[in-house]
Amino acid sequence: MAGDVTKEKIEEFDDKGKWKLTQDTVNKLEQAFSIDATVEEACFFANISKQTYYNWCKYNTELKDRFDALRNKPVLKARQEVIKGLDNNPEFSLKYLERKRKDEFSPRTEQVSVSDGDVNEALDSIQELIKAGQSNEQGSTQTNTEPVQGGAEALDNSTEVSPSI
Repeated sequence: MAGDVTKEKIEEFDDKGKWKLTQDTVNKLEQAFSIDATVEEACFFANISKQTYYNWCKYNTELKDRFDALRNKPVLKARQEVIKGLDNNPEFSLKYLERKRKDEFSPRTEQVSVSDGDVNEALDSIQELIKAGQSNEQGSTQTNTEPVQGGAEALDNSTEVSPSI
């Protein structure tokens, strides 16, 4: 196994003279890191303190590099599954592109500013359409067709105009 620790590296002692680093402990740390466990979680699983872990990593950079590499395993597996999922799911494919190529594929909203003059013009057009519709209707009841004054402020205070049925 590529992550095996040699006999001389296993027989390292901590600062109290206790033999701590065992192949079983390394295996447990590897298992935990291969599912992207935190250092705290991995140490709990291996029944060692975080300080012991950091001490080992300080003096055994190969082991630390191995643990760091193992933490990427779930990310790589997830990437593979994402790519497999693109084959038969166009909606998922678009979502993937929206996230990976934001400049080209992400949804955008355009913001348009409207001046009071444009609002008044739009209100005048709406009122003309309402009047034209009322004159074409037969047997309609009376509706409020007073012109709306005040530009954009009038939108909040205007009387609703609706043709009767």
